[in-house]
Amino acid sequence: MEALRWLPSVARKKENVVTGLLLGTLVTLGVRSSVQQREIDALEAEKSSLRAAISSLYSSMWSCRQDLFALAATADPPSSPKQPFIPLSRLRAIYGEEEPPFNSAVLPSAVDPQGVGEDAGKESISIA
Repeated sequence: MEALRWLPSVARKKENVVTGLLLGTLVTLGVRSSVQQREIDALEAEKSSLRAAISSLYSSMWSCRQDLFALAATADPPSSPKQPFIPLSRLRAIYGEEEPPFNSAVLPSAVDPQGVGEDAGKESISIA
């Protein structure tokens, strides 16, 4: 009978241990969430500053591009070999504003522009 008297106290001790572990886990999760929230806030601030920097760089690149186009439009061919000269049409092709001129010398003589060879009418044979 005495053995059964200490059972409720053991059960209360186990209950207290479990409750303590659950509270400890809850506190740990709360601290971790707080740290993660601070990291998220810092990353969002960095993201907004990076977007502002990118916007600044885009506008700077656009300004340089416009200056380059203006210089190429008004520049004469260089008189000395030290001065580089890039024609305006080449700049426009580099920046993708117009298609570069089609060079027919690149194509082999046996292929027409549609990609069909001289022997297009012949039947092809394949061995499987």
